[in-house]
Amino acid sequence: MELNRIAESLEHKSILVTGSTGFLAKIFVEKVLRTQPNVKRLFLLLRAADTSLAEHRMQTEIPGDMVVNALIVAAVAHANQPSQFIYQLGSSIGNPLKLGTFLTYLYIFFSKNPWISKGGKPVKVRRGVLLKSEASFYIFNNEKLEDLIKTMNQNEAEVFYCDPKCVGWKNYFTNIHIPGLAKHVLKQPSKKNM
Repeated sequence: MELNRIAESLEHKSILVTGSTGFLAKIFVEKVLRTQPNVKRLFLLLRAADTSLAEHRMQTEIPGDMVVNALIVAAVAHANQPSQFIYQLGSSIGNPLKLGTFLTYLYIFFSKNPWISKGGKPVKVRRGVLLKSEASFYIFNNEKLEDLIKTMNQNEAEVFYCDPKCVGWKNYFTNIHIPGLAKHVLKQPSKKNM
């Protein structure tokens, strides 16, 4: 399997995007148009969101841009091939994230960036506690993705990075994910606005 210029492979192609109001679809469309503005057509299909168990979602957490990059690389690698390839992009093998570790990151973030109540007072955030003694444990094999990553040249690997081993969970959660939740979900002002 050889990848010949991923961005050029998308040129003059029609692309169907399902769930196009979702987070990953928005990142996908933006990435495709930024790396290859000469796509023939983008078809955007809207549908209802799917729900999933919180524990399972946490164990397979991956930054959205990494998922989109892997999707683009896999699509180009197997364009015009009759067989189906299924890739698993997950962190549960190469860079696992435990729910307890995530709870620690939440505590660290809100200890440094107090959650302010509607009354203007800081809310005391306590350390999270796992209520279940044993969570379901899922491991998904991503060997095919690792093989696909090996076929990319250095430039493609930089533009379409998708190796979950490189995710620094502490940095990702304390500087990106949790601050985004605090700002956009909890509607907390950022430190710059205080």
